[in-house]
Amino acid sequence: MTPTSSHFTVIGNEVNPEWTPADIRSMIHTAKRVRVWFRKNDGTIRSLIGTVDPDYLKAIGKEPKGGQRFVPDYQICLFDTEKGEWRSFCSDSMIQVEVMS
Repeated sequence: MTPTSSHFTVIGNEVNPEWTPADIRSMIHTAKRVRVWFRKNDGTIRSLIGTVDPDYLKAIGKEPKGGQRFVPDYQICLFDTEKGEWRSFCSDSMIQVEVMS
């Protein structure tokens, strides 16, 4: 099953283990903003509000340098709008995701 925005509208939705990193990236790229929860390497849980919306990134001058940067297939990369920095994490460490309006 491929995720769509409707699968992510409720906080608490667990990430379906059948979704591939490409499925998750596709959902993030179609949303304006998402909140994701993931487990860090030290075991703590972190959440962030992020985006890959090109219009937003251009407006704040945070477009990826040199165009699209390389991200390994198993990682998710997005701009953390709260910290003002790019973040990436392993897709298998993602716990929950919510599409924000």
